[in-house]
This record gives sequence, C-alpha cells and structure tokens, in this order.
Amino acid sequence: MPSKYRIETSVVPHRLVPVSFSGVVAWEEGCLKCARCAKRQCVYKVYETRQLNPQEMRDSLDFACKNCFRCVQSCPKGLIQKAQDPRFRSLGDSYFTPEIITSLWYQAETGRIPVSGAGYGGPFSGPGFDSMWTDMSEIVRPTRDGIHGREYISTAVDLGRKPMALVFG
Repeated sequence: MPSKYRIETSVVPHRLVPVSFSGVVAWEEGCLKCARCAKRQCVYKVYETRQLNPQEMRDSLDFACKNCFRCVQSCPKGLIQKAQDPRFRSLGDSYFTPEIITSLWYQAETGRIPVSGAGYGGPFSGPGFDSMWTDMSEIVRPTRDGIHGREYISTAVDLGRKPMALVFG
C-alpha cells in the first residue's frame, strides 16, 4: 500500500476486560492436546496474534475469541467443547442485556456493525481502518435493502465529554 494512505495507529488497552460468551474448552479423554486442528483452523488467528501456546486452549477464551466455533468443528475426533461463561449472563440488567452490552463493546472497539461470519480481511481492514460500513447502493438505488433491512446512514458525530451515566425517563 502506498505510504500516503498509511496511517499509523496504536491499540489502546481496555479499561475493563470484556467478558466473552463462551468460557470453557473441555478436552475430553482421547485427545493428544496437539491443538494442530484448532490452531490451523482459527479464522481470527487468535493463537497467532496473542502468541498463545496451542497446548493451553483455556488461555484463548476471552474477548479475543469471536465464538465462531471453528475449533470445535475442526477437531478430527470431535472432542473440543465450549460452554457459556457464567460471567456473561451476569452482565447488564433487564434493559441492557448481555448481548446488547457485548455488541456495544464490539462497536466501540472496531467501529463496525456486528455481523457474524468470516468477515472482510482485505487490504483496507485491521489497524488503521475504522471499519465503518456505508453501503452507498442505498443512496444511489434506495429501493435495494441493506444488510439490516432499510435504514438511514447517519454521519453525525457527537463532540464533547461523555455523560457520567445514561438517564432514561
């Protein structure tokens, strides 16, 4: 990529560690714990980016794991299992469910709409790109529906300090 399009960025550490949906990988009897299958099949490269020991699968189950369950499906013997983290259900309240909170964490961290799947991994993704998806076909041809049905594209930016708490009333 030409240098004029290169923007140097740095990742800011989380103030709070996000809680993942799944929290346990259970190695059943009969597994050699080689982790070749899970290490090679992870489409999000959790093991490579976090420099995890593939022998210790438990270390990968935090917010870096995107719960694609590829490691579970790619185990040749079908011995890897994941279970829901009990801390996940304790997030939020009756208004803000755990799913809404994790969705907001994801949007704040990446700047993109949470969509499940392999995702775009082209040259304009990753650090340095805000991943804001704007489907311009909705503007050019408004009869087509977008990825979440028909919706407006807002380019508004909120400036100033963030409020201490949300007040509904």
